[in-house]
Amino acid sequence: MRVDAIDNANADQRPPASEAASGATSGTTAMVSRRPQPLAIRTAALVRRGIRDIGRESNWVEKRVFFGRRACAAVSPSGKVSVFLSTGNSGALRLAIYDLDSQIPPDSLPAPEAKRDNPNGPVSSLAWSPTGRILLAASNITANQLQIFDAATKTHLDTFHVPDLPNAAFAWSPGGNSFGAAFAADRTLRVWNCDAELPALAAIPIGSLDVTASLTAVAIGDSADDEVVFAGFGPMAFNPNGTQVALALKCVGDWADDFLLVAAVPGMRRDLFVPVHGSITALSWSSDGGTLVYCAGGRAFAVPEGSLEACALPFTAELACCHPTKPLCACYSSWLKSASKGRLFIADLREGRILDEYSAEGVVDICWSYDTRQAYAVTRDGLAYVFDRTLSSAGF
Repeated sequence: MRVDAIDNANADQRPPASEAASGATSGTTAMVSRRPQPLAIRTAALVRRGIRDIGRESNWVEKRVFFGRRACAAVSPSGKVSVFLSTGNSGALRLAIYDLDSQIPPDSLPAPEAKRDNPNGPVSSLAWSPTGRILLAASNITANQLQIFDAATKTHLDTFHVPDLPNAAFAWSPGGNSFGAAFAADRTLRVWNCDAELPALAAIPIGSLDVTASLTAVAIGDSADDEVVFAGFGPMAFNPNGTQVALALKCVGDWADDFLLVAAVPGMRRDLFVPVHGSITALSWSSDGGTLVYCAGGRAFAVPEGSLEACALPFTAELACCHPTKPLCACYSSWLKSASKGRLFIADLREGRILDEYSAEGVVDICWSYDTRQAYAVTRDGLAYVFDRTLSSAGF
């Protein structure tokens, strides 16, 4: 509820302006004492916090998609949420798809059910193609299988056996013409062509890059404890025209810093390799391809084209997804100083302003819709959030 709405609702209960000015009420001349200033300050702070917590005047809409906590969940540009579900005591898994625009039960994809060797093992990755037609499911508890589905026809297209699925990375180019995959087992990033967004993984990659040389060239300190020990790959993202791909390289250690790699496609020439303070949790390119936005250590940064240094953006974020055509970014932060919860928000990348925000917790994936008019977010606990910029009065 808006504060001015509260004031208007209580307007009839206020004394006339003349009585308020004189400190009197009808029929008496008793003086009215003022509240102490410290109490007023504390009250104002609580009001501001409450307003932020309830997400007033926000265009985010909250929906319940499924119940229970899942190891992995992903939302598609077509408004579909994919999760792995248990089939009961047998320990098997099935892949389900929920439609955010429908109340009907979820669709189950006809993937061969796989026995879980480790009931507590995490699902490695779920990835959607740019239109939301192709779904990729990679799990380290299904014999290192990379399974590909056509979500539109609900058919299982292919299965590839790949090495060391944990700490792997997958991404499509925005146009759906290229597909990249990086596996920790051989420290190599590979890029394939796609046919109608379907990766040609059986064919020879159009380009590959072994990151071992980049890691070896990193300067180390005098102590052996300073040595860089590779742990795997983090987020990956292609720039808008698919001519560059950014990839996070992770290192062993609770407080280890990541490295940010940018390579040209298809030649796979290394264009950028820089250390990053903290663990990279998101990568996204601006709509014009001139800026690479990444999140690390709970903060958001931008690397302008041609620069070797990142500049901090004026907001905290752990997930960020740039709008396909506008200088906007949909973000999530689990930590906010003036609120009891985290927040989903839309940021203006030109000015660093927050244009819209909504309280949220546990968000694991964000994307913009294929028609660019909405943003979707999903949590592991089954909540989804839909932002419709056509409803906004902010003018973006």
